Amino acid sequence: MATEREAQSNLAPFHKFTELGQAIAGKIERMGQTENGAFAIFHPVIGRSERGGSWTKLSEIAIGLTTDLSMKVERRDVGKYVFLEFNDTEPTRKGNDKKLFRVIELTRDEIIGLRDGTFSIADAVAKPKIDRSLDRDDF
Repeated sequence: MATEREAQSNLAPFHKFTELGQAIAGKIERMGQTENGAFAIFHPVIGRSERGGSWTKLSEIAIGLTTDLSMKVERRDVGKYVFLEFNDTEPTRKGNDKKLFRVIELTRDEIIGLRDGTFSIADAVAKPKIDRSLDRDDF
């Protein structure tokens, strides 16, 4: 008699970024590859549905690594805490807009601060330092 096999472990639900400003922040637990492409699994993780929205604690989720994300998130990032935000789109020749993401490496405490409202991404991004030692008259 035939018996159907079932998955031995719970699979993380896939999260699809559909609106600008959607973001997640969490620890990359592991990465994998399927016939449909690469993915990263985040656990623990928080998410927000819109820019300026509140953060919600989520169970583990999987994110498909699009072309833009696969260039910014690599296997060496497993175990690191990362912020991902659907930031913009770019037209392509195929007709479907390419999603562009902002990826920032954070600490565990910074992610907890995001959730609690005591930290913002603007605090994490270092502003470029301008070298004022050179004067225009020197050239």
